[in-house]
Amino acid sequence: MSRKGLVLIAGAVVALVGLALLRMRLTRAEESFYRSEIWLPHAAMGEGYGWLLPWEGPIAGDRVSLEEARARTPFPIPLPSYMPEGAALREVYVSGMDNPRLYRQAALVYENGVYIILRYGGMAWSWESPYVQRPEGFELVEVSGHDGVGADPRPGRAGVVEWQVGPLVTALYSYDHSLTELLRVAESMDVG
Repeated sequence: MSRKGLVLIAGAVVALVGLALLRMRLTRAEESFYRSEIWLPHAAMGEGYGWLLPWEGPIAGDRVSLEEARARTPFPIPLPSYMPEGAALREVYVSGMDNPRLYRQAALVYENGVYIILRYGGMAWSWESPYVQRPEGFELVEVSGHDGVGADPRPGRAGVVEWQVGPLVTALYSYDHSLTELLRVAESMDVG
């Protein structure tokens, strides 16, 4: 096959993959209010999405110790003092050092299926934006005096509590725990 033919085939493949990803993102945007675009790992999402994820954890980055994650992030990584079923911290992930400081993330994975994602966001969000309609089941919540959003888990969608303190956006996800339990975990974190 000629070089020109290979370039055309490669271009077509890239275009098709791009369209598939765009379609998934648009579909997800209709179903999700997760501004931080967090993708839960394969086990939580189901096998159908495995080909899209080039990483193993809940964020693109490295699996590290908690101490290393704290050293690599420009924000504190607070641990909750309350966790349903008393579950222990199982894994910690942190985004790569090549990511700009503004987009660094850390993820905490607990044995009971609770995921905590911290993202250095850099800008304040309005949870009552007239431009964004919250999907059914999402409601405004308050975490330690800060506005956020939350939802109970549903089939195919994790429950979530997400709020922002300064430039730090914190999100808790679980397929197994209610919004009430996630709010208890969130309230037990000293985010600032």
